[in-house]
Amino acid sequence: MLIKQLEDIEPFIKNDRLSLWEIFHPKNDAVKDCPSVSLSEIKDYTNPRKSKSAEYCIILEGEGKLYGDTRSIDVKPYMAIYIAPGERYRLENRNSGKPLRCIHITYPAWKPELEEEIKL
Repeated sequence: MLIKQLEDIEPFIKNDRLSLWEIFHPKNDAVKDCPSVSLSEIKDYTNPRKSKSAEYCIILEGEGKLYGDTRSIDVKPYMAIYIAPGERYRLENRNSGKPLRCIHITYPAWKPELEEEIKL
């Protein structure tokens, strides 16, 4: 069993638009062949991205919009979204007073070579 306190984890991305914390990753934790798990706090928007991995995005707090290749949807707490490998998407916070918080589960685990980020 591996237990972490989220408030003890430093974000590995932190800027005016987004903070991103890596919670679990097989390369850094004593877990094998597991997905990576991260927490995002979106203040504004994320750049479009697509990955060779599948991703599950679970909305915890806030409201926003998810723009995908095939459709766009309004997102709110307790929504769970599956993003297929190769599908481009981005998230946008629609409430400037409150961040959009999401858990991301990526399998195979996130690696830079599996992802493409498109700068806006």
